[in-house]
Amino acid sequence: MYIKWPTNGLNTVKEFNKLRGKNSFPDVFGCVDSTHIPIPTQLSDDLYRNKKGFHSVILQCICNAKMEFIDIYCGWPGSINDARVWENSPIYEKLRDFAYPLQKFIMVPFKENEHLSTKQRQFNAILSNTAALIEQSFGILKGIFRRLKYIYVTKLTNIKYIIISCCILHNIGLRNNDVEDFVIQDDDNDDLDESENVPTSDCEEAVELRNCIMNKIFYITSKLTRFSSRCIFKFAKH
Repeated sequence: MYIKWPTNGLNTVKEFNKLRGKNSFPDVFGCVDSTHIPIPTQLSDDLYRNKKGFHSVILQCICNAKMEFIDIYCGWPGSINDARVWENSPIYEKLRDFAYPLQKFIMVPFKENEHLSTKQRQFNAILSNTAALIEQSFGILKGIFRRLKYIYVTKLTNIKYIIISCCILHNIGLRNNDVEDFVIQDDDNDDLDESENVPTSDCEEAVELRNCIMNKIFYITSKLTRFSSRCIFKFAKH
């Protein structure tokens, strides 16, 4: 199988931990996000019209540290917010017994506002640094398969099969090192503002866990900063 959930979670976590060095978010198993794939207006109704005004279907993916897709879920109309897609995806059903509303198995940033503490801003920065991997995965996908910029077919039901096929070929290309010559594409379709529609019912245990991780990140980075400062000072003296 070319899109496969990892059987060895420990190795996957180690790959993420090594990826960004001291700027890696701890113990990540995968990065999840959604992107909008434009489709012909005449094939769909207004339910497919997203906030930017064009018709689209939503592609939700989880990637590993190698930017390979380990789970995909697509086909929802573009007007649906990411959180609802996530909560209706098969992978959510599997994980919840063990964009999203904050839960123990998924970390989201603190909402950006002027009242965030230094710790919270640092947490957001490191989380964003790791989460950028899924955006890069989408960039590679759309950089190779330009057809995803606008899928024109005669049947709406065929669109998701085209998208899934492209995701499979994306993974094959990465595993065979066949994507190095393609430029990662920036895609405005990944950045639809859905903050008004995202549920706010965070899991209490997950809030505590996020605060614990935040304090751990702040403690580690503070120690590294003090150590670096001492090294620079000693080097300057000599």
